[in-house]
Amino acid sequence: MVSVKEILKILKKCKINFFTGVPDSVLKNLTNNFSQLKNSQNVIATNEGSAVSLGIGYYLSTKK
Repeated sequence: MVSVKEILKILKKCKINFFTGVPDSVLKNLTNNFSQLKNSQNVIATNEGSAVSLGIGYYLSTKK
């Protein structure tokens, strides 16, 4: 199993700084640690459709 610290290191290396999703018990350790990334933005969505819409909107506005 991949550790949360390894995932955060990969995201930082790839310069990924926008995260959105629906909180759940499986990924709670990962989502709780997004604050460790500098200049990161984590938007909690109410459902999966909202999370996808937020991600699409972010891409369209930033091209990232």
